[in-house]
Amino acid sequence: MPIENVPVNLRTQFKVFCLSRNRLTSIPSYIVQFHCLEVFQVDRNPIEWPPSSVVDAEEKNASVQAMKDWIHSLKEWIEIHPEPKSLDEPSYFDLNRQEYVSFLAQETRLDP
Repeated sequence: MPIENVPVNLRTQFKVFCLSRNRLTSIPSYIVQFHCLEVFQVDRNPIEWPPSSVVDAEEKNASVQAMKDWIHSLKEWIEIHPEPKSLDEPSYFDLNRQEYVSFLAQETRLDP
């Protein structure tokens, strides 16, 4: 199920979130909404954003507190450094309502 389909009130209650082995190149910025997160796993992904200096903290697995500290610092970093948008990948969420309505109208026209 896409994360967008999970109600916001449930998302904020996540304690464990595993995205390991998903071929992710970036950590989703919505992770900052997970206020109760205690375990976050993103290993074995070709992460490009945030940079490896932020993501690859070896001490994060040393203890429960180390993991919580790493999650806190990761979320702070993401809030300060918004994910750069790729110019060749327009996002559905970048469309305003009028553009979306126009797009739908064009897609649903039937040629006689």
